[in-house]
Amino acid sequence: FAAASESVLKTVGYRYTATKAVIDLAAEETVQISVTLTNLGCAPVYDPCAVTLMVYDQEEELMWTQTMAEADLRKLLPGAEMTVSTSIPRDRLDDDETYILCIAIDDESGERFLPMALALETAPLEYQLAQFSIER
Repeated sequence: FAAASESVLKTVGYRYTATKAVIDLAAEETVQISVTLTNLGCAPVYDPCAVTLMVYDQEEELMWTQTMAEADLRKLLPGAEMTVSTSIPRDRLDDDETYILCIAIDDESGERFLPMALALETAPLEYQLAQFSIER
């Protein structure tokens, strides 16, 4: 019974995860980022919330952040995927540095509030997706 109830609790409601992160360093002026989100649960969220991407340096200093306005998680139904894309101006990032791309889900007031189905929590309710380096 305990194993069955644990399995049910893992799928009840929403369970958002990032299934793919692509970081394209080919452009001269920008770093292109796209993240694919999937709802592994059995329902979407019902209240508005925002997906926020952050880039930290190795000293955990926030270098860049952006709320992805097009990511309406209320429309991300069970089993469905949604890809959000953005770009970071290269002048916001230093050459020969390694960066950490993170994701979080915020409520309407901008507070972190929604855990994700991701293992690597780097700060309360922020999750590491990838590391990348800028080299010239």
